Amino acid sequence: MGTAYVGLGGLEALYSGEARLVTTLLNAVSRTWLLGSAWGTPSFPPASPPRTSQPLGAAKVPPDVAGFLAPQTVSLLPIPTGVKAEMCCFGLHTLGDLAAMKVAALTDLFGPASQRVWEMAQGIDDTTLVPQKHEETIVEHAVLPFASASLTLREF
Repeated sequence: MGTAYVGLGGLEALYSGEARLVTTLLNAVSRTWLLGSAWGTPSFPPASPPRTSQPLGAAKVPPDVAGFLAPQTVSLLPIPTGVKAEMCCFGLHTLGDLAAMKVAALTDLFGPASQRVWEMAQGIDDTTLVPQKHEETIVEHAVLPFASASLTLREF
């Protein structure tokens, strides 16, 4: 809720480059909806893009995704708030802190689901984005140029 993902692959040539394409997209979105945006590789963790840029701005994710994510807070992770609080109790405040840990140690502390969290902190996320199904309702009305009601029945 509140996050949109747009596939822009292959459109750079139509807009004379990536920066102009992103600018055009940002200008097309209402400022009341847009808090921030980021663009980059498809493996960029979905929990992070809108939250890692400046308000009403955009950030390009560099090839070193893990380095880009390292200073970000663990609050970006799509995990329960209680687990985030536990991580902070263990001194894990940023995604860089998580990425620096051995995955086995993280799993011992927070369970098997923490492997996915560690991968996201490394900039690895192979989750396929599945578009929501949208059902379109079509309503048609006809207006005739003259009155067309008739109560007379004809027999043939």
